Amino acid sequence: MLLAQIYQCNNKFRHKTGCNTPHLTEFELKDYFVKAVNELLTEKKEILENLELIRTTLCDKDDLIKKKESLEEELAITVEMTQNLVAENARKAQNQDDYNKKYNSLVERYEKQKAEYDDTGIAISEKDAKYEQMGRFITVLKGQTELVTEFDESLWSSLAEKIVIKSKEEVTVVFKDGTEITIA
Repeated sequence: MLLAQIYQCNNKFRHKTGCNTPHLTEFELKDYFVKAVNELLTEKKEILENLELIRTTLCDKDDLIKKKESLEEELAITVEMTQNLVAENARKAQNQDDYNKKYNSLVERYEKQKAEYDDTGIAISEKDAKYEQMGRFITVLKGQTELVTEFDESLWSSLAEKIVIKSKEEVTVVFKDGTEITIA
């Protein structure tokens, strides 16, 4: 006896109303994917041209790199100012309330700059990751020279982001490059 694997919405039984999307078998999901890939392949040349342009534009990080370098210089200046303030306080007697205000102001300034510096670094890393992901997608798409006749696990993991099911008559395959193909 062969059992079919059934897929259903994660919210199917969470609320009183539940989710009304139909359940699908693994075979049906694979079939939708194969159809979507073949539709993608029929427009392969145009998609690849657009992807290269989008990849270059979307993943451009030159401004972010300049911003990070500028923030790094600002951080160094703030650290130097803080060190000078502490050294001056150690050398000569001064009003400690004034010193604390200046010190706390510099620490606050440093923390804001550091947070912005870290956020910029994260944004650069995200662009790098997106560039690599799109590159893998482009490589796999370029390497696919023929229409797909059966489900291929490696193609799925290389190309597909997810499948969105509105009904059995309206299933959308979302690819990792953002392309969405609806199989009706």
